[in-house]
Amino acid sequence: MSGEEGLTKRVLVNVAQYKPVNAGSVHHDFPLANLVDGRRQDPSIVIPESYEGTEATGYADDWFAIDLLRRYRVERIELYDRYQVQDEGGRQFFHILGANSADFSDAVVLGGMGAQDDSVFPDDGPFVIDLNGMRAFRYIRLQRTGDGYYGYSELKVFARQTVTEVSRGMPAEASYSTVAGGYTYGPERAVNGTNTDPSDAWVAEGELQNYHFLTVDLGSAQHIGMIELEDRVDNANVSTRQANAIYGSNSKAEPETLTQEKYATEEMGYHKLTEIGEFWQYIGGEAGAEFTFPKLADGVYREVCDDRQAYRYITFKKTYQLSAVLGQIRAYVVHPEVVSVTRDSQYLYVGFSDEMDFSTFGADSVLLRAQDGGDTGVAAQRHDAYTVRLDISN
Repeated sequence: MSGEEGLTKRVLVNVAQYKPVNAGSVHHDFPLANLVDGRRQDPSIVIPESYEGTEATGYADDWFAIDLLRRYRVERIELYDRYQVQDEGGRQFFHILGANSADFSDAVVLGGMGAQDDSVFPDDGPFVIDLNGMRAFRYIRLQRTGDGYYGYSELKVFARQTVTEVSRGMPAEASYSTVAGGYTYGPERAVNGTNTDPSDAWVAEGELQNYHFLTVDLGSAQHIGMIELEDRVDNANVSTRQANAIYGSNSKAEPETLTQEKYATEEMGYHKLTEIGEFWQYIGGEAGAEFTFPKLADGVYREVCDDRQAYRYITFKKTYQLSAVLGQIRAYVVHPEVVSVTRDSQYLYVGFSDEMDFSTFGADSVLLRAQDGGDTGVAAQRHDAYTVRLDISN
């Protein structure tokens, strides 16, 4: 568990998680969004619309595509066939494409499979493409290249992003806080930036007729692109790590409403950012590391969020009437990054991960540093939605 760390850091994460996804052919019984929920055990699958019982016929033009919402220098792609189902068809005859145009007119084939080869794409996966961050893409597409039955449970796209924590030290409130030995395990403990001993945590171990929650007020609406959780140090209560959800909102429901409702809903003004730990595992089902936290070696549960909507309030909520414990909850915004630099005889072209507002760029907006250490201001102009053009002719 951690002591206090800096607010800004660079992390390698699955940037496809909870991002928009569409497809050319989908079996209607399985939500397409499950393909990017980060959990390959979920019943998520893409198969032809002609699926009936155990019979299906696929076509070479079937596909699904993910919009990563910004351009990332992709490090690695992982594809999983349907979880614990023998599905040889899904492990052959496909390409994975990367593009920066929504119509894939600039698509590049990143990898794929011809005939089945279990040494390359084993049962349950993953099929892996290592790209080492050499190129940036906004869109990733799986394109079928042969007929036949196929199924997939998850497509993960890993890239590095720079994030800044915006929740540390912000006001927090909770449905309940345990008091023991004259000590209150209050919600402020979960946003203080440290998690070094069992007392340094929010704990709600009473009033178990309620669905406990903790809400952090960010002060203003923020585009939250990543959430991290840390468990309480030496916490032996497994149920506190399961049956949880995290929501964003711009208003707060009455505490009595949140504690009586299993879920915070869109009708209440809450949008689910991520969920952690299915209750069926708590009562004896197969425990999967992708469902529970901490799931990473450093003891941090880390999830990427769709950050198109800004929220002022971040709420951690139990979805079953169980004890609640948090060592830390951290909400992050994602920063634009430079993903490419090219030049010709007159201009230097600097490409960014995000669509940029260049209206405020001027002659002194960009400084170029020479090898001798001298800085020179250069005129900056919009080249396209992602790229600034710098005049280096002088």
